[in-house]
Amino acid sequence: MADGTSRIATDGTTILAADVFSGLHTADADSRDLLAFRPVPNIALDAEADGGAVYVAHGTYGVVALQRAAGLNGEMLSFVGSAHGPTWNYTSDLAQSATHLYAADGYGGVQVVDKATLQTTTTLLASATDPVR
Repeated sequence: MADGTSRIATDGTTILAADVFSGLHTADADSRDLLAFRPVPNIALDAEADGGAVYVAHGTYGVVALQRAAGLNGEMLSFVGSAHGPTWNYTSDLAQSATHLYAADGYGGVQVVDKATLQTTTTLLASATDPVR
């Protein structure tokens, strides 16, 4: 499936695998069948799911938002948008609440992103000497 898996997450019976080299893979936990793949190359590091949306922490591009939908051969993952800005550094981890994503972003700190708009609302713990990972 993925030869550079950095993190896995679950969404019901679906496994999400962030692959450093290629992107996001989704698979059925029971059958172990691959459901979908979306290239998000060079450096997909973490993933979080929220209903029909999947968010990928990407080293270079910040947070990449994908929409999940049923397809003829499994599911489709469509690009929705991304959250990134000039103060962002290297996004490595994600966490979420009902309305926001929290992206650990190295020296850029923790970027707080509104899920509805994909806009950065605030930055926490930014430091020129102590990265957040």
